[in-house]
Amino acid sequence: MGGFWTSAPVRNFSRAGLVSDYYQPDLSIRPWQNTFRWYQLDENYSFAILTELDEEVISKTFGSGGRTEECRGTKIYVFSKKNERLIKDFVLLKKTEINAWKKFTGRESL
Repeated sequence: MGGFWTSAPVRNFSRAGLVSDYYQPDLSIRPWQNTFRWYQLDENYSFAILTELDEEVISKTFGSGGRTEECRGTKIYVFSKKNERLIKDFVLLKKTEINAWKKFTGRESL
């Protein structure tokens, strides 16, 4: 996960198949700006690119125990495996928000 401008290159150019979905600093999504297939993960996030995200929000949302690493001058927050339930709950919440937006805007039948 990361902000729009940091996630796009990861998603589009990763040779390892890394996935980075776009989030606002408060971890909200902009439904009108995104393709929802981006958020259809079958597995949990394992990292957050902190260039456009708030590390404090990440820690509060996903619990303590993660670590911060640096990759070519960019801070990366690596989630703790012990917090997998919190990450899974977050992914499910975002899928629910997306589905509600689709229904209320006529993109999916009620």
